[in-house]
Amino acid sequence: MEGGNAGGGAYSSSSGNSSGGSLAALYAFGSFRLGVHGPGADMDTLIVGPRYCDRTEDFFGRLYAKLEQLSEGPDAIVEELHAVPDANVPVIKLFFMGYDLDLLYAQLAVDRVQPETLDLDDISLLRSIDEASIKSLGGTRTTDQILKLAPNPESFRICLRFLKLYAARRGFYSNKTGFLGGVNWAILAACVCQLYPKASASTLIVKFFRVISKWPWPLPVRLKEIEHDSVLNLQVWGTRMGDNKQLMPIITPSYPAMNSTFNVSESTLWLMKSEFKRAQEICEKAQAGELSMTAVPTEPAEGASEPTHPTEPSLWWELIQPHQFFAEHSHFLQVYAHAATAEEWRTWEGFVESRLRHLGVNIERYSYSSGGMLAIPWHKKITPPDGIAIDGTTPDDPTTLPHGRALFFVALMRKPVDEKNVAHKQQIAKLKQQHGGKLPTPDLKGAVQEFKNKLLMTCPFQRGPSMHIEVTHISRAKLPDFVFTATKQTRPAPPQREPKAKVETKVETESEAKAEAGAPADAATTDAPAPEEVKEEDAPAAAAAAAAAAGVKRKRETDENGGEGNGELGLTLEAPEVGSPQKNTATTRKAFNLNLS
Repeated sequence: MEGGNAGGGAYSSSSGNSSGGSLAALYAFGSFRLGVHGPGADMDTLIVGPRYCDRTEDFFGRLYAKLEQLSEGPDAIVEELHAVPDANVPVIKLFFMGYDLDLLYAQLAVDRVQPETLDLDDISLLRSIDEASIKSLGGTRTTDQILKLAPNPESFRICLRFLKLYAARRGFYSNKTGFLGGVNWAILAACVCQLYPKASASTLIVKFFRVISKWPWPLPVRLKEIEHDSVLNLQVWGTRMGDNKQLMPIITPSYPAMNSTFNVSESTLWLMKSEFKRAQEICEKAQAGELSMTAVPTEPAEGASEPTHPTEPSLWWELIQPHQFFAEHSHFLQVYAHAATAEEWRTWEGFVESRLRHLGVNIERYSYSSGGMLAIPWHKKITPPDGIAIDGTTPDDPTTLPHGRALFFVALMRKPVDEKNVAHKQQIAKLKQQHGGKLPTPDLKGAVQEFKNKLLMTCPFQRGPSMHIEVTHISRAKLPDFVFTATKQTRPAPPQREPKAKVETKVETESEAKAEAGAPADAATTDAPAPEEVKEEDAPAAAAAAAAAAGVKRKRETDENGGEGNGELGLTLEAPEVGSPQKNTATTRKAFNLNLS
């Protein structure tokens, strides 16, 4: 390997002949190129090759075979090798000597690659190349443009590092699940840097939350005017049908410009707006002198994973307090994906995670006629501990558990009424008027079934026999302990039952009332007929009383299971396992009556 253009993060592989040039060049981009990568972060790497190095035969063929050889034997330096040729941006994923790498390939229309003179920002490089190469080049070109357009690079990097930490701890750092990923945060941070080019990093963070919390979405965020090229005539954002319907457009600065946040849904946008508002309110407290802007958390102690609380109330500590996602919501959809072998699991896991956002969109659409619901995903998968089933129990034979498995959670809640949205307010009022003051029951059976059907129909690879997915409802009280342990969250204490003293007082009052009427004080207890002695004419009344008592008990159990809320929401789900034996289908058809806040 020969060192290439250090400023562009390039390294070249020499051909070894006298004709000059190189066979390929490697470019780092993303968080590593921006200088904001942290422990465990993946390294996004682009391989640029000449016209005769084909993606299918050379990249996914010869190179992949060579990497497979390096993954064999006791001295293997490649692990978890996995190719995704049918992805939107084709990629090879692997761990190389412990480093997490994502390899992309761009096939240029040149005979030789010259890293010393190659400028990836040159639009002419996009001529006569395929769409996959254009998309692969987009990551590197966007990263370089961000670095060029962001003034005060040092403050920009510190600000961006904090924002990535903040988003990860608050539970919305994931482009796959409909939140913001690394490039989205980088563009937002660079935009605020352009507004305040001479501000320090701490000032930039405070200004960031002031600007973004009041941003009038869907007004797009962009770092420069969108470029057009009459020769290439590639589609850019704003020229496609549906671009004006995107909820939170953050436009990439490189040509062809595109929206980097097309995954954002109504539910994830609502959560992010709420989080930005919370952060802005905390910053206002700091500006009012209630929180210190100089006290910072200390590094985690040896053997600990959490930073130490500052000695005084701190702005930075309050901003990064972890989001208690599973404590704040009462009801969830649990998506359980699993496969029998490691090879099948690597393929199946990534595909299911990339499609999870469609489940939330389906729920929003199917619940519209009943007042609307929000489906907010947890941004990371949760893997059960070894030997533990997904319900938290230990099976008699742990070897029966699938080799690869993970849980994904989507929180369910009623869509809040926006006072500014007159149409939604009128819809809610009309629905309550039609249903006796309550909102109707949302039937999500179709939303779940459509999600599973699309998962199978759009699967770009041959689905293995052990690749399954199950979607079920679960209340907060039923969540296994490892969910709270894995996410470092605290399970809330169950609500207190009403003290029995109130019931006893009521009985005494009734007895006293009967005594005043001339009846024996213990008539209610001594003269009451036993169940088998109920007369035939009194049977309907006795049955009604028993049903009422059972209803009170069910309501109490629902409240204890995390069903707090103002209005009852009966939720109907049908969740047969995808690809599972038919014998399981009958047992999974259930109607869940929930109380959602």
